[in-house]
Amino acid sequence: MFWTKKVLVSVFSLVALFANAQKNSGDGFVILSSGDTLLGRISLKANFSNFRECHFRSGESTDVKVFHPDELLAYRIGDTKYYLSKEVVVDGQRRRLFLECLVDGVLDLYYLQVNGLDKFFLEGADGSLLELENEKSKIERTDRFGVDRWYERESNRYRMILTSTFKDSPETVKKIQNTDLTYKDLINITEDYHESTCDWECMVFAREKLGKMFFEPFFGYRTTKHRLVTSETKGNEQSARFGLNLRFNPAKNHLWTWSLGLSYSAYEFNETYEHEIFNYDAMTRLQVSYGAIGIPISLEHTMIVNDLAPIASIGFEPMYLAGAKYDAFSVDFNAEIQDQLKRVRLGGFIGLGLKKKLGNNYAKAVVQYAVQYSGANTGYLLDSYYHNEWRVMFSMGFQRKKGD
Repeated sequence: MFWTKKVLVSVFSLVALFANAQKNSGDGFVILSSGDTLLGRISLKANFSNFRECHFRSGESTDVKVFHPDELLAYRIGDTKYYLSKEVVVDGQRRRLFLECLVDGVLDLYYLQVNGLDKFFLEGADGSLLELENEKSKIERTDRFGVDRWYERESNRYRMILTSTFKDSPETVKKIQNTDLTYKDLINITEDYHESTCDWECMVFAREKLGKMFFEPFFGYRTTKHRLVTSETKGNEQSARFGLNLRFNPAKNHLWTWSLGLSYSAYEFNETYEHEIFNYDAMTRLQVSYGAIGIPISLEHTMIVNDLAPIASIGFEPMYLAGAKYDAFSVDFNAEIQDQLKRVRLGGFIGLGLKKKLGNNYAKAVVQYAVQYSGANTGYLLDSYYHNEWRVMFSMGFQRKKGD
């Protein structure tokens, strides 16, 4: 299995190399403290980094300029991200940070992540910021058995702030009790207030990253090596592979997606294996065929923001073997071996590829390395049967439209 470990190490090293090489991202601009605007390309990094600094590259230059919140009024990447430099109180200290603008309307909604915690702010016409808070406190109460217990209580103060701020829109106020302190709910309630009080359209920068789902049919070709744990012999065969994924965007970082899918591929091999059984060397011929129905579950990362971008993925794929036919025959003793093939198998895969944006849709080409093992060991020879394979996969992603 040493060679397998080498492959895994090599692939993950490539992932790390690509991840560290994110020099280009998306077209955008920065607004200097002087009011001047510079056009160029801006790296879109993890949330905690975007709030502290902006990595900017002008034109065709390879030099990256790192701007901090005291050097810029704002920066923007296409229509996906818009950050403004604001002073906020964090951990009892007033600091200047880049806040992400989620809604630009009669009242602006901002987002900040500090120490893994989400913070939201409303900004009024006078430029003052109101933090939407929901402090948690512990209270001690005696239960019906006379035992003193501690309970956690939420203040829901953010609802009082929303009610006071949105009081000139009674229809919006009615919805506040059903509004949670979450990314999506706060965007919806702020937009609702804007539409009920103004006749001009507000801008929701985060809209395209909420509730996005793609139908992703895929097809490809695989080459597989069938093995026994107790043997160095390899059985080789190839065939097509196809299926469908449903791919989803998380709410706050469109560089990461996850998918749930269904795959199918037909396997058939006939090979003689030299292996050790009953403490002596034996020759056993295996004849196996089955259709593998898989449920691939994957996490995918787009490494840069660009029309043509490298991607990396890792996934888990349980399989069910349908219509399995198998036979184990001892070459040495000219006799059949009692055997059993598990119908449920477990496995996983890693992959690297390229994704090309096509409007709201995309096309992808991916190379995957996958391994599948038996889900249990009950003493049969085929319990030690496994396969590893290389896959070349092509797919198209079609965005689900509202109302579908």
